[in-house]
Amino acid sequence: MSIRSIKAHAAQHWNTIGSLDGRVYVAVLATGILTAACALVMSVVQRMSPVALVSACACVVWLTVLLILCLRRREPVPWMRTASVCVLNFVLFPIAFFAFGGLDSGLTLFYLLGLFNAAVLLRGRTRGIVFFISFFEMLATLHLDRVCPSLAMPITEAQRYHNIKLSLLLAGLSLVSLTGIILREYEAERARNLELMERLRSMSTRDALSGLYNRRELSRRLDLVYKKPQERSLRDDHLKREGCYIAMFDVDNFKHLNDTYGHQFGDTVLSTVAQKLSEAMTPKTAEFAARYGGEEFVCLMYADSMDDAFRRTDAMRQSVASLAWRDVPGLTVTVSGGLISCEAYDQLKRAMLDVDKMLYQAKRSGKNQIATELKEEKPPEF
Repeated sequence: MSIRSIKAHAAQHWNTIGSLDGRVYVAVLATGILTAACALVMSVVQRMSPVALVSACACVVWLTVLLILCLRRREPVPWMRTASVCVLNFVLFPIAFFAFGGLDSGLTLFYLLGLFNAAVLLRGRTRGIVFFISFFEMLATLHLDRVCPSLAMPITEAQRYHNIKLSLLLAGLSLVSLTGIILREYEAERARNLELMERLRSMSTRDALSGLYNRRELSRRLDLVYKKPQERSLRDDHLKREGCYIAMFDVDNFKHLNDTYGHQFGDTVLSTVAQKLSEAMTPKTAEFAARYGGEEFVCLMYADSMDDAFRRTDAMRQSVASLAWRDVPGLTVTVSGGLISCEAYDQLKRAMLDVDKMLYQAKRSGKNQIATELKEEKPPEF
């Protein structure tokens, strides 16, 4: 089996583990297996005692069994985490400590890995309990070796030198590798969470059908336009009333379109009209389009004058009227609209009422046009 196929096989198993905790657990086990395997090879090369060989081999076997169980389950269960840390810290590490020469060896460096594993793998109260028991148990082994040096297997000066050197290397590489893997996974998880939050934020502010801002976001932004400058934050300072215009559009004869060609075609009309309105906006100057409800849309834009704002609004009306519909050749869809200047109104509510009246005034006047002034309605004649 080539290195490439081994990496592909490992990546396949890695991707089946859904949670961040699960991937960290697998990384700890895999790093522990490699470290223990290197210690086993070291004990063979240096001709350490049989107890040292058995303890190193036991570490490899124990961690391998846990890794296989975790990969089969695809998620570690709590007992596996606790068992892996407790067996290593309370059984295998103390045995290996005395088997490799006690204080004369470099096995004390692996105690750092034991404490690190307890901090990373365990959760809640269990983490604190196991961490402190491990710490005092490790201190106890150091004290026991000092008062009863005969418990540790004797090693030569050469073995001691190579033991400390390799222990420093293995412990250091293990800690660096685990820290790097954990940080990388946390960064990936953070990126996924940020993407999810952005998606949720977009869902809360965008209309699902049209892709434009929804009515709630429209109201929030219009409220900012009508706030006093000192009440706006620096982030929202671009939303100002000076030079601001509100255009409201409504698709003409939309009920007839729905009834004649079906609701699916009606949705296509709404999304296409929304795209045309959105294309006419300039986001850099805080302009935006929103779906006001049903077949109504609102655009907030900035212009130098009412004539300029009308020219742009009427261009949007014409762009909709010029659309060709593949599903219904020859069909012309039009919109009617109203246009007001925000500077002419002290209250947002009054501005929205008037632009709505202008919209329906345009409809009553023949549709497919933009109204900019409210005409006085004549009282009915009796």
